[in-house]
Amino acid sequence: MKKTILTFLLPICVCSGAWAQKVGNPNEFAQTITAEDLEKHLKVIAADSMEGRDTGSEGMRKAGRYIAAHFKELGLLAPITKGDSKSYMQEYMLAKRAWQATTTLSVGKNTYKFGTDFYALRFPSASPFELKAEVVIVPNDGIESLEKMNVKGKAVVFLEEKVEINKRIASRAKELGAVAVIVVKSLDQEKFKEALQTNAYYYSGRQPSLVGKKDEAIYYISPAVAKELLGTEKLEKALKQAGKPAKTTVVIKGEYSERIEFKADNILGFLEGTDKKNEILVITAHYDHVGMQGGKLHTVVNLNIDMVGRIGGDYIAKNEPNYIYLIGSDKLSTELHNLGEEVNKRGDNLILDYKYNSDSDPNRFYYRSDHYNFAKNNIPIIFYFNGVHEDYHKPTDDVEKINFAKMTKIARLVFNTAWEIANRDNRLVVDKK
Repeated sequence: MKKTILTFLLPICVCSGAWAQKVGNPNEFAQTITAEDLEKHLKVIAADSMEGRDTGSEGMRKAGRYIAAHFKELGLLAPITKGDSKSYMQEYMLAKRAWQATTTLSVGKNTYKFGTDFYALRFPSASPFELKAEVVIVPNDGIESLEKMNVKGKAVVFLEEKVEINKRIASRAKELGAVAVIVVKSLDQEKFKEALQTNAYYYSGRQPSLVGKKDEAIYYISPAVAKELLGTEKLEKALKQAGKPAKTTVVIKGEYSERIEFKADNILGFLEGTDKKNEILVITAHYDHVGMQGGKLHTVVNLNIDMVGRIGGDYIAKNEPNYIYLIGSDKLSTELHNLGEEVNKRGDNLILDYKYNSDSDPNRFYYRSDHYNFAKNNIPIIFYFNGVHEDYHKPTDDVEKINFAKMTKIARLVFNTAWEIANRDNRLVVDKK
């Protein structure tokens, strides 16, 4: 194997090891991935004794210890230094923050409710807070128009078209002195309601965040609020008028709660290659879940596994298990995308579905799993995903419902893809930004 392989578990993920240390036929090694073996391990990880593996819980720590023991059994190296010893466990601190219902956004004499008329992602440094600002329009063309505008002390508003541009505009607007970023999520009220529900996980205190990691909030408003703010029914036309001030000022009174800090662990296992010691291939997958309900990078690629054992999405009605949704494979590297397809054809030839790979996907799956921390740093990624099903994030998502034959094929696909990448003479070309 020409590359170093680092296999590990991020704050909210489980990992599959890579055994490409010996030169030989990758299919021979891929056959060691069996449905029986996957079922044996998953029944332990998903057992009631793990109490849902909520991030930072004792159940998550028990699952982490089990995985670390398995890494040791496989012969993976423990890469974390703790005093005079080595460990598979990398401890870090987390917090959970939730926007409060008392948060309001006012335009003129009208006051709008959080969670009904608008919502916010990210959390500012102080709570509670109040801001009042003139609002100016920025067309959604990246930051070209923004660079020509004076937004110091003002709030900027624009229509969402591509999610990744939101953060770019927000970041640059903040650097230029803007006090708030407001996004018209959609021109359609029903689509705004869908987004409101989809993003509740992020603003209601369920998503863990690193301690101290705060940023200026981005406020997403409904078309009804936008019409009041801009003083017109013709929103699409109005939102193209760069630098034009809104009808009136906006007042945002915000407050969020912050749970006490708690500890969690990454589980890391390291398999060293024969050469190219400064290059790393990363395989990630979730090992925590939702609990009991009621620097310089040398990573050459990240293969992220997140929900691959069920039939979901459009394939429920078809009762078709031989598929996988691929997300992000072509975002940064055409070479990675083509390699993924070629490896699949030589193997089980699964249906590769790119439905959720679209920039306009309202689910934002590309931005919601562990691979994104690599992608935003220009590290090519593939996100393997089976789609949402009726038991998604519910206690009814039991091991008995896992299709282990399907899961085995996908695990082998990931393994064979990792093998091909690890044994290449040259790292993958990043030809997109």
